[in-house]
Amino acid sequence: MPLIEVEGMHHDDVYKLLVGSVVPRPIAWLTTIDPENGRVNAAPFSCYTFCCSSPPMVGVTVGRGRVKDSTRNARNEGSFVLNVVNEDMIEPMHLSSTDFPPEISEPEHFNIELAPSKFIRTPRVKAAPISLECKLHEIIAFGDKDGSDFIVGQVIAFHINDDLYENGRINMKKLKPLARLGGPVYARLGEHITMPSVGPSTTAR
Repeated sequence: MPLIEVEGMHHDDVYKLLVGSVVPRPIAWLTTIDPENGRVNAAPFSCYTFCCSSPPMVGVTVGRGRVKDSTRNARNEGSFVLNVVNEDMIEPMHLSSTDFPPEISEPEHFNIELAPSKFIRTPRVKAAPISLECKLHEIIAFGDKDGSDFIVGQVIAFHINDDLYENGRINMKKLKPLARLGGPVYARLGEHITMPSVGPSTTAR
């Protein structure tokens, strides 16, 4: 078994090991808006999670090689939409992962249809099975100039397709979420494994 010491490694090489080790990862397709010109940005990020349930908060890690449009727009507008990606959305989502200059709008370039949000100006991806309207809570910087920004948003509304919402829960089989592996490799959810309860829980599952 090789032992790889991180000290002295280039950050790109460390990144390859991280994304190959922390798998599978859900994909957050963020839509943000430039408050100055109204241009909408759509960019996928495969390092996100929820941070809190009361109030509901989600966090997305965005690399800082240069100031990303998503980070800048979220900071300046004070909001973003986290669009959940499923199998049917793989092609436009993957295409939008290209590092475009700020003057290019991915929804316009790739004909990605948008829909209005209810409480914020930032629109959502119309085809997304689930979209979370978020108000910016904070942006936490990690690492050096090649590090990352952790964008935390408070969820103020869920948009959920009717066929997915069942008794207050999301039907995972119908959702068909897409996962990111290392490089340009993705994975489907696969077989579900249900385990018996091991005792009382402090939260509803």
